This record gives sequence, structure tokens and C-alpha cells, in this order.
Amino acid sequence: MKNHQKIIRADLYNRVEDDIHTGDVETSGASILAASFTGGNRWYSKGYKNAMAIVRAKGKPDLFITMTLDVNCQEVKD
Repeated sequence: MKNHQKIIRADLYNRVEDDIHTGDVETSGASILAASFTGGNRWYSKGYKNAMAIVRAKGKPDLFITMTLDVNCQEVKD
């Protein structure tokens, strides 16, 4: 992704757009990450929008359930 920054759309990023206009792109340190990059701003935004679409279609959730597991457990490995 580092080598393809010009291909990735950056029109929503005001800071990057301002740096381009002032010619300060090399020192800005800004990187644009695709939505497929886990943990990036676009990834979180996409997840939020998907969650809100589910709420809009199905209604508010009644329960919030989390689960944990031991990835080293033999049952999980099998």
C-alpha cells in the first residue's frame, strides 16, 4: 500500500489535500490506507456503517454477547 498511495482515493482527507496544495506532501507523513487494512480509519468506518445498516434493517439489538477462547486449546486446533 505504501507504494500505491497515488492510486488510493484521498479526496476525503482534508489534511492530505491541503498538503498537496501547499506542496508539503513529502514532509507531511500522511499515509492513506485502503478499507481492507485492518485497524485503519476506512476499515473502522466501513464496519460502523455495516453495523448501522444491520440495526436499520433488523432493529436495535437486545443483547450484546462476547466470547473468548484459548487458541492453543486442542479442541480449537482440531
